[in-house]
Amino acid sequence: MGTLVQNRQILLSSSTGKLNFWSLYRSDMTNFAGCSEFHTNRILESSSPVLDSQIWSNLQPELVARILARLPLSSLIHTRLVSKSWDREIYSGRVMGDGSVHENPRSWLFLFENGGPGNPHKLHAFDPLRNDWQTFTTIPHFATVQKIGGLSLCGAASGLMVYKISALKSHFIRFGVFNPITRSWKKLPPLLKRRQRPVVSMFAEGSGYRLVVAGGLEYDQQVLTTEVYDSRTECWRTTCEKFNNLQSHVCDEIRTSTAFCDGVVYHMRFTRMLSFDPNREYHTFMAYDTKTARWRPLRVPLPPNLVFTGYPSLKRIWKGRAYLADVLPPYLVESNGRLLLIGFREDRFHSVVAGIGIWELDQKKAWKLVTLMPDTLFDQMCPKICMSAYVDPSSYLKYELQGAGHGDIVYIFQANEGQGFVVLCDFSQSPPAWRCIRNGIVPKVEYSQTLQGCVIDLRWDTMI
Repeated sequence: MGTLVQNRQILLSSSTGKLNFWSLYRSDMTNFAGCSEFHTNRILESSSPVLDSQIWSNLQPELVARILARLPLSSLIHTRLVSKSWDREIYSGRVMGDGSVHENPRSWLFLFENGGPGNPHKLHAFDPLRNDWQTFTTIPHFATVQKIGGLSLCGAASGLMVYKISALKSHFIRFGVFNPITRSWKKLPPLLKRRQRPVVSMFAEGSGYRLVVAGGLEYDQQVLTTEVYDSRTECWRTTCEKFNNLQSHVCDEIRTSTAFCDGVVYHMRFTRMLSFDPNREYHTFMAYDTKTARWRPLRVPLPPNLVFTGYPSLKRIWKGRAYLADVLPPYLVESNGRLLLIGFREDRFHSVVAGIGIWELDQKKAWKLVTLMPDTLFDQMCPKICMSAYVDPSSYLKYELQGAGHGDIVYIFQANEGQGFVVLCDFSQSPPAWRCIRNGIVPKVEYSQTLQGCVIDLRWDTMI
């Protein structure tokens, strides 16, 4: 009788929205003390009463489904660790099918840590509402196959992440999509044309998604076609036969950056200054209109104070010592329908790296400065210390950053020398508010080869 009464109380609490999930989660947490699939940095409230784990473990499936259907999506990530039966219930049709009940949380930042030999891939996720970091070691099956040559995160849309999978010997690529919340995954069909290092962009299309792949090289030969994968038809088709952003050699590239904004795929490519050819372009800017399926070049000069170098040439005072600095090119991101460029600024009078700025591409097709990172945050960035026999002195600093944006939030992160640094810029405030949300997220550098990031909405309903 006591169990029945408490079941009724639980159901009443869930229907009135007064159910405290953290007491639920903590009541059975001891059974998962050694679980490595999920870790959270959130401090659980000590004032919440601990419910009887025997009662929670014996609830009827229908009651569990009604409780889970009223929890926010972010809480369901924690809830699946309560028991195996709850884990199965979360991904059943009774919970996942009731999409109208769940709240739509603020988009999360996901950082993919590409582990080295003998070390697992990991996903670090940041919840901006709870100000909470979580780590997942559950990854798609295609990431665990030993015959792949490389794995990198290259886009996200509709709650899904798209990975680029390189073959072990040829390094020709395939793609796989993964939902980090439902843990469902799919390896996409092979491309119509084999290629290396193409332009890749993913965007939402109704309840599904599309993946744009353009250009690249096939055995040092240019690939000029553009292919688009449609999740509804589950096949690739060629949409454009001409891609003007030609690559002479892969090794010439310093960085490429791609962003999808308002129906257009924007792509920037920066190459090294290896020759004195006055006609050679070291910076190319392209746009692909998804409606007309055509690429066009954009003649937009870079911001005057933005700086990047192909070799150590600037000065930087770091930890009280003067260094030469090598600065990587800027990064494209999207935020609320605006195309933004994140990069390093130069004090030309003193030839020093002065900070980080964010520029917006305005209606006149010019880059307009919208905000600057505070000096207190920029001084916390830990650059990579490199050694070279061709530089005097032999050590120099390498500055690099990556970005990800969605909605009002733009994230800037780096993983130099294992000192992971993540900064948030909130454009919903005026002026934009900056804050550091993590310092030191990534383990030692020998255990982390690369770090890529994206911002996604937590969704159940996207069909993979």
